[in-house]
Amino acid sequence: MRASLWYLKMAIVVISYSMGSMPTFARSPADGDAKPKVWWFHGATETTREGITADLEAFQKAGIGGVVYYDQVHEVYGSPTDVFSEDWWQKLYFSAKEAKRLGLSLELNMSNGYAAGGPWIDEEHAMQRLVVVENDSIPKGFHEIATVAIPLVEDDGIMRYITYSAKAQAKSPTSAMNIPCVPGQQQMAAANFTELSPIGNLQGSDDSIHWQEVCALPPIYNDMGWKLPQLTCAFNGVHGRYFRVVPETAVRWFRVGSEPRIDRWEEKAAFRSNFRSYEAQEDLKGIHPKDVLVNPHSLPAGSWRILHFGYMPTGAKIKHGRKGMTGYECDRMSREAAELQYNNYFRRIADSLKAKGCRPQGVIIDSHEAGTQNWTSGLEKAFQQKRGYSLLPWLPVLQGYIIGSRKKSERVLHDFRMTLSELVSERFFGILDSLARRDGYTFTAQAIGNGMCFAVDNIAIKGTVQKPQGEFWTYQTLGAYDIKEAASAARVYGKPIASAEAFTDCGYDVPFEQLKHLADFAFAMGINELVVCASPHQPRTLTTPLDIDSRHPYALNRNHPKWKESYGLWKYLGEMMEQLRQGKPASSIGICLGEEAPLKLLSHRLPAIPDGYEWDVFTCQALDTKGTVFTDSTLVPFRLLAIEDSAYIPLKALYRFMEIVRKGTPLQAHRKALEQNADYYGMLNAEYRQALDLLFSIPHVHNTTIAEALVKEKISPELEYTPKRPSTSTDRLYFTHRRTAGEDLFFIYNRSPFPFRQQVKLMGKPFRLQLGEEDSIILRSSRR
Repeated sequence: MRASLWYLKMAIVVISYSMGSMPTFARSPADGDAKPKVWWFHGATETTREGITADLEAFQKAGIGGVVYYDQVHEVYGSPTDVFSEDWWQKLYFSAKEAKRLGLSLELNMSNGYAAGGPWIDEEHAMQRLVVVENDSIPKGFHEIATVAIPLVEDDGIMRYITYSAKAQAKSPTSAMNIPCVPGQQQMAAANFTELSPIGNLQGSDDSIHWQEVCALPPIYNDMGWKLPQLTCAFNGVHGRYFRVVPETAVRWFRVGSEPRIDRWEEKAAFRSNFRSYEAQEDLKGIHPKDVLVNPHSLPAGSWRILHFGYMPTGAKIKHGRKGMTGYECDRMSREAAELQYNNYFRRIADSLKAKGCRPQGVIIDSHEAGTQNWTSGLEKAFQQKRGYSLLPWLPVLQGYIIGSRKKSERVLHDFRMTLSELVSERFFGILDSLARRDGYTFTAQAIGNGMCFAVDNIAIKGTVQKPQGEFWTYQTLGAYDIKEAASAARVYGKPIASAEAFTDCGYDVPFEQLKHLADFAFAMGINELVVCASPHQPRTLTTPLDIDSRHPYALNRNHPKWKESYGLWKYLGEMMEQLRQGKPASSIGICLGEEAPLKLLSHRLPAIPDGYEWDVFTCQALDTKGTVFTDSTLVPFRLLAIEDSAYIPLKALYRFMEIVRKGTPLQAHRKALEQNADYYGMLNAEYRQALDLLFSIPHVHNTTIAEALVKEKISPELEYTPKRPSTSTDRLYFTHRRTAGEDLFFIYNRSPFPFRQQVKLMGKPFRLQLGEEDSIILRSSRR
């Protein structure tokens, strides 16, 4: 292992361009904090004083800078005490005092277990779901929103939709970890994700002898947590007396119907989670809005369908807490629920520690994995305030009924999802962040996290918290783009720290060199804080780890057989974090993902980006938000903006792009794609077309590829070199670029089985770059 340790240490090379090849290390303004941290798991066994001291001293000696005290239990090995018992408090106090003695930072998790809930969360403050009843059998716990009457559509013998339930299969696209790929490929690129084929076909017949194909049935993926276990597919009208699904075993049940319905409305109304990838369909007319009666006292003559709209708890509960801490996950769209969670767990503990003279530095929240939520008390009022019209007459679209037209119904559904996303951002993460700031604590959040079982804008929500955090797991050797989202949020919203949950599920057989490569990819994505998941408390000073035989071990603890050999790794991580907190991020290209929910960085939808340019992503929400790269002149501006082809850009955002371009930042976009996406939501009207005419009449707006736009604008690469082979996700130079008062700082990672030796240019200045395979380096180039 000596050679490996030598390699880890020698990889720390910083070359100051202005001073020749002399290695230098500039001190960070937050030097003491620029060390890796660990989630310090408790609750799997008893917590002991000797174990606390041994754990914390081992962390400090290795070069780890702090711990997150986190009760998270997967397997029980001993006799843990109850939360808030005298023994639990005494061990927590002792831990805080020992951390203070050793100069380690101490943070707390927002919940016992994850992500945010507990026995203090009652049904009123739990996550809620929309419930619709078509008769008078109102279930217990049903909170009424409105009763809506819509005309019954006469059955004309032409079937237009199928609704079915089937066994959930495989990991869903929204919960799979995106990984790098060649942009433009058809299939999503994600770790442990398999894009499934249709599970069967709907067939129709007039005589039950001769059958015709009607439509393929998409698979139902296995989303996290609660979700509606069905899917609806709309199709062009088919006449038939008989219908069947082939093979018969493909579905649990199905029904077909003649009235026009919205394709996959379960996903669009956030009863399930999926990314928009729907094909445009015929713009069918539906029920006239004037025929929708809200809370009618009496009904006109005719046949009517009565829909009782209300809401109930989803039933989602926190996971992996200690005994006695099981409780509902709190409502993610309720200020009151957020305050209840903050005060009953984190603040209770933090105030007690403060009284003992060992105040914690911050609070963290893990990723949300408790399923979807598509209602909260008073949502209809928030919708009207944000969107300028009442949701009540449009409630039937949340059950797939077409009101007005298909495009208008799609627009309402889009507004509904964006309202959900904004409420999660404002009333949950925004409130928690403001409470933490008020009390003087940092707030680190996986907002809302990689497991996107929620209809949210992942990048915008990360921008609401002090420290946006992504995650990467040890098995994800190709890299994880959840951390790129966190880095992009930090870049766009002016956050100094881009954090990452690191090395999750690291086993005892994983070599430390592999962890370094994973960290190098994270650094090259723009991450500058690593928080290891996890290091479980070792209650005794024995040498055998408690979880050595576990299916999901957390091997980075002091009882690891090769713990001392990890010291080089921790030192390396700390040095890189220190360097990457210098200055501000300065990526050249900002890619707009549009306005939608759920929305996150999907590598296969990214445009082709030439080698040598660093990029980040943002959504339309950032364009007008105070303190972003678009509104704060102290942040380093992008050199080129680009709009992803799959992005929907609302009219207001088009005008905002015009303002930004006129101030000097060029834009690349494809007009045809913008038109298609606007048309899907029924927004491609005369005003929108006129705005596009104005936008593309501006000289620095390019209806071309990014590569062509860069050439026309004479924007040279940040890191200019000539690839000897076509760049792939496993054979390329990854890098991040930061700008200080007088220098450009580059962290460069050669992810390749081949060494790199070539004359390159850093912001136009020549340099001879030599890197071994899987090697990394920091370079500083003076701008003087």
